[in-house]
Amino acid sequence: MSTRARVDAGATSLAFLQELFRDYRPRDFAVRLWDGREWRPETDRPDFTIVVRHPAALRAFLGRSERALAEAYLHDDLEIEGDVYAAIAAADHLLVERDWSRRERLRQAARLFSLPAKGSGAGNGHPPARLRGSRFSLARDRDAVTYHYDRSNEFFALWLDQRMTYSCAYWERPDETLERAQERKLDLICCKLRLRPGERVLDIGCGWGSFVLYAAERYGAEVVGVTPSENQAEVARERIRAAGLQDRCRIEVRDYRELDEPAGFDKIASIGIHIHKWVTTHGYALNVDLDPSPFTDWITACGLEGAAFTTMSSELERPLSVDDVRPAAADAMAEVFGLTFEELPADEGVGLWHQDVHARLART
Repeated sequence: MSTRARVDAGATSLAFLQELFRDYRPRDFAVRLWDGREWRPETDRPDFTIVVRHPAALRAFLGRSERALAEAYLHDDLEIEGDVYAAIAAADHLLVERDWSRRERLRQAARLFSLPAKGSGAGNGHPPARLRGSRFSLARDRDAVTYHYDRSNEFFALWLDQRMTYSCAYWERPDETLERAQERKLDLICCKLRLRPGERVLDIGCGWGSFVLYAAERYGAEVVGVTPSENQAEVARERIRAAGLQDRCRIEVRDYRELDEPAGFDKIASIGIHIHKWVTTHGYALNVDLDPSPFTDWITACGLEGAAFTTMSSELERPLSVDDVRPAAADAMAEVFGLTFEELPADEGVGLWHQDVHARLART
């Protein structure tokens, strides 16, 4: 009989968790294993219970990352009963506050490797994505989008707003509905882009078409939305037909890098896309991410003519090449933000571009 076969997976799992949370005081949660064994909390009542579904479940901790723990939850290896927010605080203790030495990591890894390689969890019916090819290639990105978005549209409709806007919302008051907060977000984007009737607008990653329709209906823009997802495009096109906006809205199923539009666009929006690679011919570009940064806002207000730029969230892969910044940029800054361009801080990561723009403005 092999060493692994002789291991008491339940005892090993409990020993691992007890070591993992030895500095977490007071421990306000319980642990329950697949075989009924429990580790009681230090408090009178647990705020939550970690349910370990099968003997191999804790192998997820080998990754020691947010992704590894989240996937263990999604695949039904681990379950949380009770206060999920309290569980997130415990996860932060492991991922952020707990400083593991190299020796400790090796010792815990050996303990986890002694557990069975495969468990008997029910899973969620969806195996992990298997992406091939170079990162950011057209084929790999298309596979990633298809894996994520080509579930049923009914699934996404369960928890999105009526427009199915798949990005952060903008609440002014806590009692506002999700629909109102999403509408406020869409209107804010249109205002920051300074949309005018008849302008040609590109929406990169248009989803189910919420921004495409809003910009056309409320601001009279002519909007092209691109998405690699057939499911999303189907819904977006149906909504455009229902609104009678076929003459002002168009949905393309393709990667934005494959788009061929000789007429160009006056404005570009990219809402909730983490990694961007754009070439603008003229006008305004707006990158709205879940973690807005000064870099995002500068793009909003400055008309960049012939500017090619590449960003990963707020961090640059390389310094931007700014061929020209129109003198109107200063006026746009005052109108949109109530600030002069010089009042914006040169944030780390965009400082080189900031200095370059200042120099070019001085020459205009």
